[in-house]
Amino acid sequence: MKAVIMAGGKGTRLRPLTTNLPKPLVPIINTPMIIHTIKLLKKHNFDEIYITISYLGKKIADLLGHGSEFGVSIKYYYEERPLGTAGGVRQISELDDTFLVVSSDIITDINLSDFFKFHKNKGGIGSIALTKEEIPVAYGIVITDENTKEIKRFLEKPGWSEVFSDKINAGIYLLEPEILKFVEKGVEYDFSHQLFPRILENNEKLFGYTFDKYWLDVGTTEKYLKAHHDILNGKIDIEIPGRQMKEGVWVGEGTEIMDGVNIWGPALIGKNSKIDNDSFIDRNTIIGDNVLIRRNNQVKKSIIWDGATVNESCKLNSCIIANRVEIGSFTNILENAVIGDFSTIHSASTIKQNVKIWPEKIIESNSIVNDNIKWGTYVRKSLFGPYGLYGLVNVEITPEFCAKLAVAFGTHLGVGSNIAIGMDTRSLSSMVRRAMISGLMSSGINAYDLGIISTPILKFAIKKWNLDGGIAISVPYSEETSINIRFFDENGYDINKNTEKTIENNFFKENFYRATPYKIGKVTTLARAEEGYINQFLKFIDGESIKENPLKVVIDLGDGSASYILPKILRKLNCEIITLNSQLGEEIPIRELSPSMDNLSTLSKTTRALEADIGLALDESANKVLFVDEKGKILSGDTSLALLTKYRLEKNGASNVVVPITCSNIINNICKQYDSTIIRTKMGFRPIIDDMIEHDAIFGGNDFGGYIFPEIQLCEDGIVSSIFILELLNNEGSTLSEIVSSIPQFYMEKSYIDSPIQYRGKIMNTLIEENYTHKIETISGIKIYFDYGWCLIIPDPAKSGFDIYAEAKNNQYANQLIKHWKNQIKNIIHRIETDDI
Repeated sequence: MKAVIMAGGKGTRLRPLTTNLPKPLVPIINTPMIIHTIKLLKKHNFDEIYITISYLGKKIADLLGHGSEFGVSIKYYYEERPLGTAGGVRQISELDDTFLVVSSDIITDINLSDFFKFHKNKGGIGSIALTKEEIPVAYGIVITDENTKEIKRFLEKPGWSEVFSDKINAGIYLLEPEILKFVEKGVEYDFSHQLFPRILENNEKLFGYTFDKYWLDVGTTEKYLKAHHDILNGKIDIEIPGRQMKEGVWVGEGTEIMDGVNIWGPALIGKNSKIDNDSFIDRNTIIGDNVLIRRNNQVKKSIIWDGATVNESCKLNSCIIANRVEIGSFTNILENAVIGDFSTIHSASTIKQNVKIWPEKIIESNSIVNDNIKWGTYVRKSLFGPYGLYGLVNVEITPEFCAKLAVAFGTHLGVGSNIAIGMDTRSLSSMVRRAMISGLMSSGINAYDLGIISTPILKFAIKKWNLDGGIAISVPYSEETSINIRFFDENGYDINKNTEKTIENNFFKENFYRATPYKIGKVTTLARAEEGYINQFLKFIDGESIKENPLKVVIDLGDGSASYILPKILRKLNCEIITLNSQLGEEIPIRELSPSMDNLSTLSKTTRALEADIGLALDESANKVLFVDEKGKILSGDTSLALLTKYRLEKNGASNVVVPITCSNIINNICKQYDSTIIRTKMGFRPIIDDMIEHDAIFGGNDFGGYIFPEIQLCEDGIVSSIFILELLNNEGSTLSEIVSSIPQFYMEKSYIDSPIQYRGKIMNTLIEENYTHKIETISGIKIYFDYGWCLIIPDPAKSGFDIYAEAKNNQYANQLIKHWKNQIKNIIHRIETDDI
């Protein structure tokens, strides 16, 4: 007899289990689901089988072949585009006699022989298998005549007020070939929604066969777990593989169970697996083939697929672990969590309830994961990097995420606190801002909404109005689908590590304060703080000198938040200005305008063509600025830093200067020339500020355009930096190119090398041990000094590998340093992987 298995669906509700695997191949008691269906068909003499396939269908065909292994013949029909349930069956030309149709995503032990007899006795064009469901509103209800069993009505997913039957369509049909004349070939058509109602409209007879055997639609991960529990507890007649080592415990051949292992049945352990000492396997657990469970683990009501490794002292509770997952020691995975294929959960992590992790993800040690992880590969345990929080919009950073993040911040500050919040000009930032305001209000925080505002001015406003902190939101120019979120304390400084840890702890552990209705925070829209900001910093600028000798300035504002304020300041100083990309508003189109060497050709050409004195390029939030000389040459970040360091020391005398570990040694030479001290610090916003306060520094900055003038305020400020460079030009009385020529040349290179994250610590330790003869600094990463330069190897804050910086006497040496240390890291990785280290 002939049967059709419908196996073309994508299994969307079962993802991430079905990301790399078609739903019919998802294992039920360590056997692909579709094989259970084939065995049921064969048992009742349906041995001529046709399978409609689409999504990852080749994997189904490769596994089942022509069916000889199962004593049946199998032929496949591929759907190049969705044809629906009936449309997929319609393309099968061999259906010239009564045939069975069954969905591949149900588990049942229905008596198909009895169903066949029922269908033949009734003599209709089709019969539908019906099962009873306590909560039928999620299914299609079928109403039949109690005496004749003829179907009178279909009702798809009714409300409770419409429920007049508890009989639902079980997705199993016996049909006569003439029913297919109602389905046009090659057209998408559905049995339940279209074909069966049409049959009734044409006064053809359909009958309902009600059966009381087991039936379950394995459509969700919860139902997937339930199917296994029901099979192990004998609720369905399905053969469980393996031998019974004791009542209710089945074990496959080649499996080792060590002394001290406690297994409470019912449970199933597949072939060639190993369970180490002192582990506890609790009821309703299914372990696949080639699985390694190390010592002292607790596994309860969970499903572990083939090839997985669970390292020692883990707790798995009602979760699903897919193929080849590795779980680090002391990890907890909670109820209904799902870990996708080939993922790695590093040690001491917690995966919270209902979290789904897509395939091939890497979770850092000590992480707490309470949201689904779908995109990216490397998932950090911390929210914050050295420059705030970054993520892809509506992928990693969603409105829901932002609201929770704001609640975590508000919980730290306490009810009744007052927070400034501002953003750049992008509509993406506006979405995030609104979500965060909602979260702040929810935790009893009053939000002062500054709208579009430059970050330095937002920081100024925090101190001016005695607020408790602030939030700045921006879209980085070089990553126009990402968002950067920065948090500030009551001084306008980027929050310190302790505050970051508190926010992360609140976020991951969901330790949220929710205000009562009477303490919900308020939103106040504030007038711009520009005037106070301008008046503040002009006190420290030689504005009269600039007014008397006005300069011609070209500014690329990148449609950022300084588009209004900087031109206004320059006009006050009598400068002749030419502006590029100075639109202001939330509907600015996204385009790449990163202030970098590669994207500033227009500014360079304009500065040279118009014979301007200088070109300026600000980032989206006016934190950073790059300079272009009168010849159109773009100054590197290290050159600009050296230029401003020299000027500040000339003007203010011997003092302290703070720069990150990545900056050129030319800064050391300049400080030595002026009998001043250079303090090297870690990368990031806050480390520079902390060291400037500790050492009473007169200047601080980095090698990518961020400069700090502490007498004005302790933060990177592209607006203030722009005015100081104009003051420098006036005071020197020379062109920018002439001033730059007085700074000795230096040669910097940077590169990146990928590395498995779990090797990071070993690589760093090996580099230190094997290079002890050189001078080494470990302020941040490993900085190794040579006679002709230095090399810095530092873990990338957003990726799993390393950033490598090098400086030398010429470009050739700098490139050689980069190449040499990349090869050294590759060699160490090879030695780790071959157990030679």
